[in-house]
Amino acid sequence: MFFSLAGQAALYLFGSDARQIFEIKAFHEEYRSWFISQEVQHDGRLFFATPMDPLFLVLFYLMKAEKEQGKFQPLDQVLVDEEFSSSIQLLHCTSTSQSIHHIAEQKGTKQAKILLINVDLQTLATT
Repeated sequence: MFFSLAGQAALYLFGSDARQIFEIKAFHEEYRSWFISQEVQHDGRLFFATPMDPLFLVLFYLMKAEKEQGKFQPLDQVLVDEEFSSSIQLLHCTSTSQSIHHIAEQKGTKQAKILLINVDLQTLATT
């Protein structure tokens, strides 16, 4: 579980290889059940797993880090979250490393990259 940019709790699932992330949504109506084989399953909830871009979650952490620190920081430090220890797995998602330059300024070498949220993007997110 992580928090979305709006600050609301949301449920996410990492793929089996931890290279992709899915948002989990539940559809639940009070009087719904399923027929599975010859049995009735009374819990009629239906779960949807939708692939999503992990940068949306990384953006939340970058905005939080910029607000608290206001300086360039390594991404592996930005993604540390005491409440959600799985947040560090966002580093392993395929599109994170390939697309991070779209939302953050980068300095340093490839091995020791430090980031700061893009100011134009932050202005856009708060309007």
